[in-house]
Amino acid sequence: MQHIALIRPILILALLSGAVAQKRTSTSIDVEGGKITIDFTTTKIGDRSPTDLPVGTVWRMSKDAAAGLTTTVPLITRKLMLMPGTYGLSARRVSKSKWELVIFQGGMLFQDGMKHDTSSLRLDEEAESVEKLTISLKKSKRSSGEQARIKLMWGKHSLNTRFRVLGSTNVDGTLGGKPAKFSFFHLPVSSYQAKLRNGDLLPVGLAQQKGEDGVAYSIHAQKEGTNGVNLIFKNETLAMNPVSIKANRDMQKRVNDFMSQASDAQATQLKERLIRMAAELKQLEKQQKTASALSKNVTFTGEVVNASSTSKNLKVVAENGEAGISVAMTFGAKVANFVVKDSSFKKQQ
Repeated sequence: MQHIALIRPILILALLSGAVAQKRTSTSIDVEGGKITIDFTTTKIGDRSPTDLPVGTVWRMSKDAAAGLTTTVPLITRKLMLMPGTYGLSARRVSKSKWELVIFQGGMLFQDGMKHDTSSLRLDEEAESVEKLTISLKKSKRSSGEQARIKLMWGKHSLNTRFRVLGSTNVDGTLGGKPAKFSFFHLPVSSYQAKLRNGDLLPVGLAQQKGEDGVAYSIHAQKEGTNGVNLIFKNETLAMNPVSIKANRDMQKRVNDFMSQASDAQATQLKERLIRMAAELKQLEKQQKTASALSKNVTFTGEVVNASSTSKNLKVVAENGEAGISVAMTFGAKVANFVVKDSSFKKQQ
């Protein structure tokens, strides 16, 4: 995944046809190390089907706002990786028989030009038709580990996809002087070693300050010269929160503009939403202030040596000590050693 959604989901309010948005439905599964949740708004289908949509259509997979995915664990497919975070989901009909899942952030609906990634969707015809749009989320065990299956039922057809759940090595430490959890993902070498070998940025983990206002850093590995590897921490809160703050303010303006047209019952609901959105905005602004006091990017260079044994997955041994977090990262036949110092995250004056 080229972008990383680490922002806390803001309150979603869809104002369509002069009506207050319907309550969204959610379904969740507990997986090793965390939880995955899908949320959407159901609607009656009638005789319609995904096959009725013209080629090129991007469908929100929900009534009102697009369907949403929130994961506290990293997820991968053959072509992409989703870091823990919150995403919007839509389905694009690529051709008569081909569909893809559009994964995005930064809005309630996908729009042209929006940063996004895609994953394949399989269209199946079901034995029985359903009257209402339904999305289910189930987990299964395979030789490669846990998998999460997303299945959308629409009329007599379904759209299906699977994600593999990645395990992680976790260690407690400090980030910017505050308690934090550092997670390093168990990436499969066969799928990702080429990125590291070519010098690309390879997402390998996440560092998150504890608490609701905690700042988050994504962790990447990148080849440095012939025998070196950099461990790069990117301040995702600093990068992403302005998007959420702007969206919150824009939505508050839309709600206020709609208030004059709303019935008394609708106005009461909207006032309650405005109170919650104001609280969310205050928290986002506080978090952004904390993130602004920390460095945008922090790089640690590791010494690379031959590993005692070859690892099929990214293997990390991490330990918190007085000097910082000592990290030994084995990827394939090589191991890189780092010391992650907390003092390095504080912005230089």
